[in-house]
Amino acid sequence: MKLQKIAFLPFIFFAFTTFSQTEKGQFYMGANSNINASFISYYSKSDTSPSQKRGENRAFSISPKIGFFIINNLVLGADLSLSFNVYKPNGVKGNENSISLGPFAKYYFLEDSFKPFVSAKYSLGRYNRSYDYLDEDRDNGIDKRSLTNLQIGGGITYFLNNSVSLASGIHYVRTTNKSLDDNRFNLTDINAGFTSSFGFAIFI
Repeated sequence: MKLQKIAFLPFIFFAFTTFSQTEKGQFYMGANSNINASFISYYSKSDTSPSQKRGENRAFSISPKIGFFIINNLVLGADLSLSFNVYKPNGVKGNENSISLGPFAKYYFLEDSFKPFVSAKYSLGRYNRSYDYLDEDRDNGIDKRSLTNLQIGGGITYFLNNSVSLASGIHYVRTTNKSLDDNRFNLTDINAGFTSSFGFAIFI
């Protein structure tokens, strides 16, 4: 019987460490990426001409974050969101990038290796877009905008061990931006919809 108890101790220890990642006092460091990274080239062809490249687009976004569990299963922290986009249709070369920073909250459910969660974040930032025309008769341009971002959603986290987890989720996102230049009528662009994400986190 003693040998059986001793043999069972590693499993008890593993269960304890697996279920203790989201306790009060833990630090959280992670990064999410919306599943919208793209590397696309555009071509055209016809019966009388071979395939010709018409342009390309390169886009990526990532959101590193750091937080602290103020109570069991609830982490509060700061989220930094970065996005980059380079597009090159015929005759134009453009760049888009944005940066925003704000608070986030995330709550985990269940005491298991798989933990559902709900999360929310709100951030403020800047959005810049520049475009260069290859045609010298047209003026190049730079567009600078303020940015707000609200994101609410949930998903599932899988803990690989006591310190590392992987997560995927679906979120409702509402983003607004307006020009910082001549905007006498306070024109605001609003984008809203759902997006998916994938990320990892470290618990210490």
